[in-house]
Parts: sequence; C-alpha cells; structure tokens
Amino acid sequence: MIDFWLKYPADTWRDGSLILAANWPVALAVVVATAGALLIMAGLWQRQHPLSMAQRSAIAGMQIIMLVFVIILLWQPSLSIDRVTPGTNTLAIVVDDSASMGFSDEGQRRIDQVRELVSGEDVSSLADHFNIEWFRFSNDAQAMSDLSELRAEDDASALGRSLNQLMGRSASNALGAMLVFSDGQDTAPQSGALADLSSWQIPIHTVGIGREQVLEDVGIAEVQLPPRLSPGSQLRARVTLVHSGPGLARVTVSQSGQLMAAQEIPLGSGSRTSAWMDLPLPETGYQQLTFALEPSATDSNLANNALTRMLEVAPRARRVLYVEGEPRWEYKFLRRAMRDDPSIELVTLLRVSPNKYYRQGISNAEELEAGFPTDREALFQYHAIIIGSIEAASFTDVQLELIRDFVAERGGGLLMLAGRSGLGQGGWGNSLLAGALPTELPPAQRESFSRQRWPVSRTQQGAQSSVLRLSNAPGDDNTLWETLPELADYQQLGALKPAATPLLSVKVNGTAQPLMVRQPYGRGRTIALATSGTWRWQMSLPVEDQRHETFWRQLLRSLTSEARDAFELEVSTQGSTLSLRAEVRDEAFQPEALGAVNAKISGTTVSQVTLSPVAGEAGVYAAQIPLAGDGAHFVEAGHSFVSDAGDEPAARAALFHAGKRLERVSLAQNRAALTAISNATGGQYFTPGELDKLAQVITSSSAGITETQILPIWDAPLLLLLLVLLKATEWLLRRRWTVI
Repeated sequence: MIDFWLKYPADTWRDGSLILAANWPVALAVVVATAGALLIMAGLWQRQHPLSMAQRSAIAGMQIIMLVFVIILLWQPSLSIDRVTPGTNTLAIVVDDSASMGFSDEGQRRIDQVRELVSGEDVSSLADHFNIEWFRFSNDAQAMSDLSELRAEDDASALGRSLNQLMGRSASNALGAMLVFSDGQDTAPQSGALADLSSWQIPIHTVGIGREQVLEDVGIAEVQLPPRLSPGSQLRARVTLVHSGPGLARVTVSQSGQLMAAQEIPLGSGSRTSAWMDLPLPETGYQQLTFALEPSATDSNLANNALTRMLEVAPRARRVLYVEGEPRWEYKFLRRAMRDDPSIELVTLLRVSPNKYYRQGISNAEELEAGFPTDREALFQYHAIIIGSIEAASFTDVQLELIRDFVAERGGGLLMLAGRSGLGQGGWGNSLLAGALPTELPPAQRESFSRQRWPVSRTQQGAQSSVLRLSNAPGDDNTLWETLPELADYQQLGALKPAATPLLSVKVNGTAQPLMVRQPYGRGRTIALATSGTWRWQMSLPVEDQRHETFWRQLLRSLTSEARDAFELEVSTQGSTLSLRAEVRDEAFQPEALGAVNAKISGTTVSQVTLSPVAGEAGVYAAQIPLAGDGAHFVEAGHSFVSDAGDEPAARAALFHAGKRLERVSLAQNRAALTAISNATGGQYFTPGELDKLAQVITSSSAGITETQILPIWDAPLLLLLLVLLKATEWLLRRRWTVI
C-alpha cells in the first residue's frame, strides 16, 4: 500500500536524493510563486464580502500553498538514485553450512529452507542485475558451485571471520553487495569484526533463518571454572543457562560418573541465567567434571544439556613474602594459620630494629639476607607480597617500583594490612605505589588507626566470592560469618577507586565502612585489609574452630592465583582446530627469545608440534593443529622438550573438546547479530517472507559499478491526493462561509 501511494518503495525514498528535474531556473519558480501570492492576497482583500480577517487569511494561505504545490510539480520533482549497472557487478550469495543449520524448525531443516529460498523467483531474479557467485561458510568461507554441496554438518560457524575473508577475496572485483542466509550463530566471534566489515563499504544484506525463540529448549551455555586450584581450596563454578522464558532447571555435576553436586536454578524472564555452584574439591591431578542439565519431556535439543570442563588440582606450592615492621599478634597468628597449608610457602621478613630483620620460612641462608629484594630476579620468585605495619619510607624508590612491576607485569598479588605504621599512616598514599592501591588512602598526618571493637560482615560482592567462603553450604557459610567475634581495630581506607570492589565491611558508629577492598592492577591484583585484629577470631573461638585458618588460607591462595609462571601455556579451540600459545619469560620476567617451543598433544591420538615465534610479540610462540576427535586433550610443552627422551615439560594444560556442541548451545536465530552486520555495512535484514522486496533494495547500491537513475515523483498518487484534498478543503470552507 505504501509503495502505491509513494510510487516507489520506502527504501528507494531512503536511498535517493530529491532533485528538480526541469531545466528551468529555481529563481524563476520563486518569482512566479511570489507574484502569484501577491495577486491572491490583493484579490481577496479588494473584494467586498463578509469574511473576517482570519477567514481571508485561511483561504489566502490555502491558495498560496496550492500555487506553490503546482509550481513545484511543474519543476518535475524526482529522486536521484544510484543503482548497480546490470550485468557488470558481482553479488556474493553466502550460505551458512554449519551444524546448527541442520536443525528442523516445524518439520523442515533450516538448510532445506535456504535451498527453497535461493531457488525461488525472488532470489533467482537477481541474476538479471548481477553476476552471481556462490559461497558457503562454517569455520571459514569456501566457494560453492552447486547447492548440493550444502551439508549442514560442520562443527563451527565463524560468521564474522568468514565474511571478512570473502571481502578480502573480492576486493579486486566489482562487488555490488553480499547476501547472507544464516541463523546468526557465531562460534568464533572476533572483536572488531563489525568495524572490519564496515570498512569495506560493501552492503551486506542478511536473511534470518530459523525461529527467534525455541521455547522448548534449555541448555548449558558456559561453565566458568578456575583452570588450576591448590588442594584445600574452595571450588566454585559459574554456570550459565540459555532459555526462552522463566522456569526451573536442575543441574548436576559429576566426576568420572560419580555425582558430586546437584542444584536447582530458577530461570529468569530473559534469555540467559547465571548461577554459582559450590563443589567439593576433587583429588589432585587433572579432573574431568561434567555439568548436566536434566532435560524436560519437550526438550528438542539434547546436545546442549551437558558440558565437560577440565580442572587441575595441583599440589605445587606458591611463595608469599610477608614484610612486617613490628612484632605483633597478627603476624604470629597469620604464620600459625598458614603453617599446615602445603600450597603456600610463607616467607616472612620481620623488622626487629632499624635495618635489622628476622627471617623465617626461607629456603636457603642467602635468601633475603640483605633485606627486601632490590632486583627483579629476587622479588619475582615470589607469587604474592604482604606488607604490614611498616612505613613506605622504609623502602627505596627502586623497591617501590619493583613492587608495582611485580603486580602489573608478573601478575603477583599485593596485600596491604592495617597498623600504626600501615596504609595511610605509613605514607603509602603518597608513595610510588599509590596508583596500584584500591583506595585513596588518607594522608599520613591524619590519625586513621583506632582500637575499638566492630562487627564484620561480607558485602554483596564478598558473599559471591570464593575467597570468603568458609563452608560450601550457603546457609552454613552465612551463619559462620555472622557469628564471628568482633574485630578490635579498624583503619580508615579513604574513597574507593572506580575499579575497586569492597568484599568486607564493618559498622563504625552505625555506618558501614569498607574493611577489605580488592582491585585489579595490570596482570595482578591488590587488596587492602583495614584491620590487624583477625587474630582475635582465633583467640575467641574454640581450638577446633578453623574459621581463622580458613580465612587466611583462602585469601592467600586467591592472592597468588593470578601470578604467572615464567613459562605460560594456553590452549583453546576454534571449531576443530586446537590453538596453542606459549609465553616465555626469564627469571626477571623479561621476554625470552627462543628458536621455537616444542609441545606434545595427547588425546584420541598423540602428536608433536613446534610453536613458532609470533611476529610483534616478544617471547610469544603459537601454533594451530587440527584436533583428531572429541574428548580430553592434554598438552605438555617446553623450551626444548622432547617427550621421547623423558624430558620434563615446562608447562602443562588440558581441555575437553566437544565439536558440534558449540553449534547446539542455542538454536534460536540470533537476529540481533544479523541486524548488526547489516546496519554496520549499509545493508538490510530480511525475514524469509520479505524477499519480494529484495531486488528493489539490493539494486539500490552505491558499491560496485553504478549508474544514476532519475525517478519522477510528480505523479505519485499521494501528491495528487494532497492536491485534491487541499482544493476540496478550500471549497468546503468557502461553502461554509457562503462566499461561493
């Protein structure tokens, strides 16, 4: 109906530019309109009739508008629009050939629906305007000569990457547009893909295939687990479910077929719901944990009901350096809490007099012999640093810069403790380390440390953090925190920085104040704990109560968890490809140049691979190999590692690969992704029922070889109707005012 009244589709009006096609000067039109308006007003005001001033003005206004309207039509208003020159441009038709396109919507596979659509007249008629080139994509884009090549079996759909590949291949062709048939799923999303696509300035028109809501499907989209934990740590998993509406889902976790935990998760009204699950920690070594969703009777997609993750429980010790400026109870009880924890080596440096320190927990007589380290090699052997009640002035600028680099570059953790010479009163707010701390500490001149009893509680963020878990049972955990004895001192922390997260708070004079605050800094993290009185928890509780020990063990394990090793190995998959990335550093954690890095992959088959240096990234080595099959894959790598010779690898990693599962995480059409691609490139999104508009839209392109067309609009039915309505309105008014 709109096309009838406007003569042309709305897209033509949107893309075209209004012009006056007549060769007559526009100034002449202005003169004629002005003269006509003067004559109209003179005629109305000279004649003798019983019209008021307002009535005369109304009639004069309508006559003048009518005159201007007619003059405009005489000057032939038209649309100037660029259209592709028939037969000279290429149209790339791209079909999603991944496994998700094999899903059946209302009895018909999505890929079969595409075959029908591209064989229909709406798409076939495009050959009258373009040279058609056919492509299919899954993990990458490939040319296609016949629709029979479509299988919908591949276990990846790299939508953004594939379209950018095709743009690069067609850069030398007169590519007028791209037409994509897909359900919008992208299992290998790339940051910046939309910006890259828009930079080609080629419109991409997308056709959405599949239902936008699959109401009967509930699945596990993702499970976030730490890749490695120490024995005795608290294990929390964040499970994300995909769904199309509210409900209740039951998730179970099993290890080697043995049930570990089960939890019911309420589903919200959105499309994704995340929940934390507290799990018992398995035994040491690599563990395979399977998260499974109990399916409903109507669930049409069982492939996304289970997800397996690999977890390493490693008994290796992490080294923590604790520097304390004065003998105090917190120092003694902290050392006692960590005494029986094999995952943490606590090395302490206690100042007993000016320039004299008492060392404990050292590995040899030379360690820390000269006091706090003054070089990267000595300091970077630790994984975390604790600074107690000691002034910033006790450290040189070089040492302060080393601590800052320790956190930012090495990924180590830094914990600042309260005390008479700690935090703000120790001058740390004005030190070279101030930028790394999570709060704006008060100046040293202000008294910020006070000895009073205050109750402690977790913040909302703290209650969700595994760092502050005292029990795996949420109800018991809350009770354990609520019944802790009061602290006996508190130190003001000042304003929190934008990236800081408060984990603990205390009620000071009825007002909640931050007690423990965490902030990421570079590769690591910093924590400020505004008390030196946690030792009172141990003194006020029965000897068998382990809450004090659990608090400190969890805190120090978390503090060391971000610290990177000198040899870091990361493994990931994209479709059926295994990506290996190694980052190699020397003892000072400076990039180390090697000829290559060797790796061994064990899984369904055993293979060896050499990682090559990555251009522009010092100390980084990478390789990609095809995966032999689904299941657990274990990777060992080293500088000159040769497994057959019995060499010890420098690093290990593991992952579980389930190929086609990624394609089945969510079967709903991702219309938002397809629309975003079209909007970014100047194209348009279509449903299958809108393809009758395809030819009109797709030929109105400024890409490729184009020609300018002039489309007259003076005879558009809407303009003629407005002309008639305007004159009829004037006639009715004259009749009403009896001047006809």
